[in-house]
Amino acid sequence: MSVWENMYVLTAAYFILAVVSIIIFLAIFEVVTKYDDWQEIKNGNLSVAMAIGGKIVAIAIISCVFYLS
Repeated sequence: MSVWENMYVLTAAYFILAVVSIIIFLAIFEVVTKYDDWQEIKNGNLSVAMAIGGKIVAIAIISCVFYLS
């Protein structure tokens, strides 16, 4: 029995890949945008916070579809 046949190991691997992809893509979004997203969130800009949340959800959905196909 391979270690990759274990359901818990496979679930942990998918979770780690999803978190790493979210971090990478958020870093790319940070470079592409003209303003500092995190500073805007610290300043209380709710629309930027919601946009970041939407990006995280979208990346998670895309990652899930990509990994499960």
